[in-house]
Amino acid sequence: MKKLICCILTTGMLIAACVGCSTKGSNSQSSHSSQSSSSGGTGKELKIGLSVMDLSNSYFAEFSNGAQKYADENGIKLIINDPQSDTQKQVSAIENFINSGCDAIVVSALDAESSKGIIAEAEAKGIRVITETTFVESATTCVTFEEYDFGYALGAAAGKWISEHLNGNAEYAILNQPTLPQVIDRENGIKAGVAEFAPDAKLAATAAANLTDTGMRAAENILQANPNIQVILGVNDSGALGAYEAVMASSVEKENFFIGGCDGAGDALKKIKDGTIYRASAGLELPNEDIGRLCMDYAVKAINGETLDNIYYLGCVAIDSANVDTYLTE
Repeated sequence: MKKLICCILTTGMLIAACVGCSTKGSNSQSSHSSQSSSSGGTGKELKIGLSVMDLSNSYFAEFSNGAQKYADENGIKLIINDPQSDTQKQVSAIENFINSGCDAIVVSALDAESSKGIIAEAEAKGIRVITETTFVESATTCVTFEEYDFGYALGAAAGKWISEHLNGNAEYAILNQPTLPQVIDRENGIKAGVAEFAPDAKLAATAAANLTDTGMRAAENILQANPNIQVILGVNDSGALGAYEAVMASSVEKENFFIGGCDGAGDALKKIKDGTIYRASAGLELPNEDIGRLCMDYAVKAINGETLDNIYYLGCVAIDSANVDTYLTE
């Protein structure tokens, strides 16, 4: 948290010191002539491109909101792209960012292998690239976290609840996303956390569901095939929120049911705050909007030629009724 505060406090000085608004020199392109606070008196505002994985995922919606607020506060033109979980669309968006003269790019890469070439091209042209979640070697820096630890935080919270409320015995399901290698580590962390605190709990079902609608359908099918399930855990909150709707609409007993996800999404945290069956979410040490701000601040630092760590790791935490107020923002 201290690192973030220092980043934000120094942003004004960094932007004002930006000569030409980029390390690209004569390659810099911009049609803007507004006298924004980011121009440093040069008459050119900074332009940053942002591509997330999928804006229908509440984490990335909140992340983007934070990035946009940072841009608005600092007179930066921010172009947001939603590839809707399509790798090729994201690669094309990054190419458009390069061709439109962006000074920096922030990207939550869907696939590191598919993105490394276009990110290397941006870097070769002096456009600094900040990756979020997914490490890409050719980028300037990456703001990320340990996926296994992220999943473990949720699994441990669920395992403790199973031990305390279900005498350690329960059937549970995981809503996963097996097409993303890094999220497989998150799923493994969930399993390990449950096993540590509720070793007799049984994983009865898994289903690919990372969005609210797919989470709802998956949970409906899981409950029909496995009527004894009392715990559903999602590798993200979007899928788990769909499971919440399915469970609430079903006839299963609710008092001893546990739903949890990962990402610390606002809608999930509100349900935790309200004391519903949505009981926990794995989050990071900063609220999601602040992570968006942090990535934007790193982009400005990179434009100004500051040396950044190759990887910036955020800590993982389980968010439940005991600490939800710390992470729940309006």
